[in-house]
Amino acid sequence: MPILDNEDIYYTKILSIWETYGFTSFTDYWIQNDDSALIARLDSSFIFALGADVDVEEIKSFCNTVCFGNILCGDLSLDFPCISGDVMSLEIDNSLKCRDNQEVDLNKIYLLLASCVDEKFAVPDYDSFMLDMLHKMKKSRINIACQYDNSKLVSVAMANIGGKKAILTAVATDKNYRHCGFGSRAVKALIDSLSDCECVYLQRADGINEDFYTSLGFKNIGKWIEYHVN
Repeated sequence: MPILDNEDIYYTKILSIWETYGFTSFTDYWIQNDDSALIARLDSSFIFALGADVDVEEIKSFCNTVCFGNILCGDLSLDFPCISGDVMSLEIDNSLKCRDNQEVDLNKIYLLLASCVDEKFAVPDYDSFMLDMLHKMKKSRINIACQYDNSKLVSVAMANIGGKKAILTAVATDKNYRHCGFGSRAVKALIDSLSDCECVYLQRADGINEDFYTSLGFKNIGKWIEYHVN
């Protein structure tokens, strides 16, 4: 995978897809002008990683010629409906960490995630979730940390890995166990397990959970935009 001059959250997402799936019937990759931009497609979702010398007009033309469900990018203005939020990051001191080989039950994790669905938090269907998770686990491209009350799973945090960076993809806590510290402990355990990573990113919706992630050491570093077809 080419290296951009700006290896950000979008580049890490693309790298994670490449390291997990490579070329398949549901993935595609494009490179612009001597690695000034990278684009990845996973099913109908596109991710744009844009370098400093990106040809913006060519990227916009590309968007008008492909069929997409959504496009995730940074600072790019397109004439499509969109949602947006903040990108946060945390540098990892991996000199003191060790990988946690915690066994996980994907069925219990899915049930917990599904119980937390609301207008800001969605999960894929069961079959898509299991297929994706099994691929990532086989390639060691995902870390998962769980918290339990006795044997009951009450909180989970997950991060996709791309190269030497990670992206926090889900944090969920049983509604009956919130505001008791389980979510914080899950995220901290997850970060401790990322022994091979330099930093971890996350996408946060506007006005949601800023204090929670700030208390864990994350800092706002930019904005994300996700465009959708009409």
